[in-house]
Amino acid sequence: MPAKYTKPVPALLLTDFYKICHRSFFNPDTTQLVSYWTPRKSRLEHIDYVVMFWLQATCKKYLIDHFNVTFFERPWEEVREEYVTYVAATFYEDIAEGEIEAFKKIYDLGYLPIEIRAVPEGVRVPIGCPALEIRATEDYAFWLPQYLETILSCNLWSPMTAATLADANRRALASWYDKTVDDGVPVRTGAGDFSMRGMPGDDAAIMADAGHLLSFSSTATVPTAWALNCFYNAPFSVARGVPSTEHSIPESFGQERELDYFKRVLTERPTGPLSIVSDTWDLEKVLVEHLPKLKDLIMARDGKVVIRPDYGKPADIICGVDGEMDGSPLAVDGCIGLLWKLFGGRINSKGYRELDPHIGLIYGDAITHESLNEICSRLERLGYAANNIIFGFGSYTYQYVTRDTFGFALKVTHGTVAGEERYMFKDPKTDKGTHSASKKSQKGMCIVTQGADGKLTYTDQHTITESDSPDNLLRPVFLNGELLVDEDFDTIRHRLHPDF
Repeated sequence: MPAKYTKPVPALLLTDFYKICHRSFFNPDTTQLVSYWTPRKSRLEHIDYVVMFWLQATCKKYLIDHFNVTFFERPWEEVREEYVTYVAATFYEDIAEGEIEAFKKIYDLGYLPIEIRAVPEGVRVPIGCPALEIRATEDYAFWLPQYLETILSCNLWSPMTAATLADANRRALASWYDKTVDDGVPVRTGAGDFSMRGMPGDDAAIMADAGHLLSFSSTATVPTAWALNCFYNAPFSVARGVPSTEHSIPESFGQERELDYFKRVLTERPTGPLSIVSDTWDLEKVLVEHLPKLKDLIMARDGKVVIRPDYGKPADIICGVDGEMDGSPLAVDGCIGLLWKLFGGRINSKGYRELDPHIGLIYGDAITHESLNEICSRLERLGYAANNIIFGFGSYTYQYVTRDTFGFALKVTHGTVAGEERYMFKDPKTDKGTHSASKKSQKGMCIVTQGADGKLTYTDQHTITESDSPDNLLRPVFLNGELLVDEDFDTIRHRLHPDF
């Protein structure tokens, strides 16, 4: 039976109100507009690029499926009445009447008359370099790409930002693995995504987690593998979760029976990885009193138990308080030191201590790029390898960002007016030296190439014919309702990380 309370928003309404009136405002002699999706500015000092991602998913979900289901495959009179009624009530009736007639030509085609060219997904795109080009394939639909700007923007900036942050964090973690961990230990398992509950909706959680999974293999977000199977032909095993506890479980036993909580969890899961939250009441008591009583049970398991602190300053909880010599055991030794004293371990090939493989740590609160580096740096100074701990990135990392984090925008840079090509650009004088500086756009058609150093670069002020050069890395991916490039997720992962 149909949904009781929800129905899909018609594709024609997935835009900004001001876009609805633009078609009639353009120079009436306009027959073509070409726009580029570009990261214009980084607000993060340690990142000067973005990872191209989620275009294939956006094309499949919206430009094909959503338009087919809510527009092309419905009776025209139903589509027309719905659009006019809604836009007349929320905007202006005369505009609604004019716009729906323009969409009738597109409806009769049976597909969106647009072409999208883009750099391959999984490629690092320098700030300022265009990553995507879009134009209409019919003169009368020249305005359509800019009408679609909103849906493209709101579905690309977040997963691209997440993919970029995850990549930067993986590269940081990889540098610590290179220094302190045996060669061949995969960094992809060194961090998970814990962000879903803090994201603004399940779609946002999936998009961010998909970006995370380009660099790591662990997540707590269940539905992402389903989406990646739909949009990127990925097997469900593309992502893996870990059995874990939450504070309500020890609370169900009560503080006086906390030891029984640990015994219950350890016996219920005698094999495989297991994450146990350990600071519902007193983390130090767990480490100093409970774990010695549980050592034999932990060492008898076929798998690793990771102790999960959840509160406090991460670096101090893990490594101890710098300079503390006469304080509590936790303050002096940190979790890492107390676990080493109890379980021991080995000295790896690079001279760093690794805990016994039955025990480890995981920390997923307040973990950022900066705190990751701080923890790994302090572990290194204490003589411990970085793989003694698994990191969890939460919604602070993947949700505490905006489109402006990397200044994403889709802007017109080239047009054909009265049969003549012209550069179309903006260069606001008042933009100089402001918080928004770098809003100056490209001019004309763009060509993206790869330099001798492997990095992308671009040139602008080209004609359409010139931009069709075989050297242009902006390759056709979508044309007239058809997806021209349909890559699997593993291909994109290995493009970003050949050693994934």
